[in-house]
Amino acid sequence: MKPYLLLPALLLLAACKPCDDPANPECPNYCADPANPKCPNYDPCLGKTPVSAEFVIEELIYGRRSTRMVTDTLLEYMLLTGPEGASRYEWHVGTDARVFTTREVFLSFSFSDTNTTVPITLVVESMPDTACFPDDNGLDTVRKSVYVSAPRHARIVGRYRGVRRSNPADTFDIGISYKIDFTGVTSFDLWRLPQTCQDTPHVEAMWIAGGYYGLYVDAGFEFQCHKIAGTGRLKPDDRDSLIFPFTNTQSPPDVFRGKRMKP
Repeated sequence: MKPYLLLPALLLLAACKPCDDPANPECPNYCADPANPKCPNYDPCLGKTPVSAEFVIEELIYGRRSTRMVTDTLLEYMLLTGPEGASRYEWHVGTDARVFTTREVFLSFSFSDTNTTVPITLVVESMPDTACFPDDNGLDTVRKSVYVSAPRHARIVGRYRGVRRSNPADTFDIGISYKIDFTGVTSFDLWRLPQTCQDTPHVEAMWIAGGYYGLYVDAGFEFQCHKIAGTGRLKPDDRDSLIFPFTNTQSPPDVFRGKRMKP
């Protein structure tokens, strides 16, 4: 056999060899998933984080967990939630001499605390992943603050123009107000939701509770119009937009969506 005849044969053999390079997009076994240990670009630290004390501040209207909403300002009830799975929690809240050591901390503020900025510090300790984060010592500290507002300054108070989900063609206004009676008792009122209430508020205000960014209505009592229950909230990315899911005695569950009207 002549030597120069070997070259075409070798080229033909190479062309017939199956493509099995997982890093080559043209190969059938191509793999580019960093979460897959079989892929060339596998990252064992993907999705992992160093030890963190990042925590969440939420307001609970009337102390009810069903009303919880992330906030930077509140009226009375506060829920603090630390990261899951830490081996040690150490909370310091304002001038409170107590040190809280649970993942969640529930606190309430009195009227003497209003118009006050409360500093909050959380220290956590946990087992670090030194393979991914060699400089992590397993400790972290995060500091935040929350403002305790007077109820009369609640952002939720105002007049809102919008529609119900059940009838998007019908635009109307509702109102959320705040008052102090002659005995000094403070309360919130809800006007014109549902529309049959017209200009009459739900006078049994002991079951209407306000938060800074939300309003809770309990149907436990027969209001002057009829029963209604729900929790209205201002949108986190637009504090002039109200979303208020509600139920009442006269129609199926509904949702009011409205925009704050200027005074």
